Amino acid sequence: MAMPRTLGAFGPAGHWVGAGLLLLLVAHPPCAGAQEPESVDLPLVDWIESQDRARPDTLNSFPLDAARREAFRQMIDGIVSLDWKSVLTQANLLRYRVVTIRHGETRFHAAADASGSGRDPIVIINPDAETDLIASAPHAPNETGTAQQAALLVSERGARAAIIAGAHRCAARNYVACDGRTAVCGKSERYRTSDVAHNPDSLFHIAHVLLTAAWPKAVVLSLHGMKTDREGVRTAAILSSGIRRPDPARSMPATKLRVAIAALKLAALRGPGAVVSCELPEDAGFGFRKLCGYTNIQGRLVNGSANVCTKGATSGTGRFIHLEQDADLLRPFSRKWKSADQDPFISGFLDAVVSVAPTAN
Repeated sequence: MAMPRTLGAFGPAGHWVGAGLLLLLVAHPPCAGAQEPESVDLPLVDWIESQDRARPDTLNSFPLDAARREAFRQMIDGIVSLDWKSVLTQANLLRYRVVTIRHGETRFHAAADASGSGRDPIVIINPDAETDLIASAPHAPNETGTAQQAALLVSERGARAAIIAGAHRCAARNYVACDGRTAVCGKSERYRTSDVAHNPDSLFHIAHVLLTAAWPKAVVLSLHGMKTDREGVRTAAILSSGIRRPDPARSMPATKLRVAIAALKLAALRGPGAVVSCELPEDAGFGFRKLCGYTNIQGRLVNGSANVCTKGATSGTGRFIHLEQDADLLRPFSRKWKSADQDPFISGFLDAVVSVAPTAN
């Protein structure tokens, strides 16, 4: 969907270039032979916005071989365990850049594709997490605001990690074998291999496999943008746990978050049907309740599907939340993230999310 503001612009090489950084980036590269990442002093969102993004239809395919999978696994495991010698060795093989981002008294470890392809994901890990939450933005390049949401949940609310897509979901020209279709790339077709919410053979998905295993109680929040509802009551947000099972008792985190978001003070959220749940029976009458994440493979993973590519989950673990949001909900994050603490909606949204996730041990 088209969003009101982009993270940056497409550069002459056809890759996404972050905007507005100028002199904000101050890097401290390690000394020769040092076995720890370089240090970068700037807000986490600024660093994320500086990374490349492959634009639509610029990649013939989205291949991933066994050696790259294993190197990525070792790099992510090394960041979690602070094994910097292994991390930097594998990052070099992968052509990834690994940094420690320092913002005031806080620090985060971040890894991003530095190959120039703008293809593979950004992974942010918080070594001092307070909230057992993994924030996921599978369509960040074209659903503007979702990357900022994921980053703010880490930097401002102490989430465990953020996993943010590299390439635009329409970047590759070939398709996955998994079920489901979309018209987001211009016509109704199977999901493209660059659509990492539907491609199990991607580093984005592998990051979820690794981090959900590392923190087995963490809630995974999959952040999405959607087109504006023009079919009636103006539904602005759709919540789902990714399973086709009612939750009339409102016991699942996804249902709890539907209640918490509906309580926020924002014009777009006023009135019945503005925020709906795919699991609440009383929301079934709202016609725009369509995007429930049933084919989201990260949701299938967390919910224990035997085959994330083709098998929907029939029962849930309570650890997955699929959140669809229209432009009015995402706009504050794309435009006002620098004043997150002063913006009542942004602050309220972040508080609502962490209220349904466990406290990190």
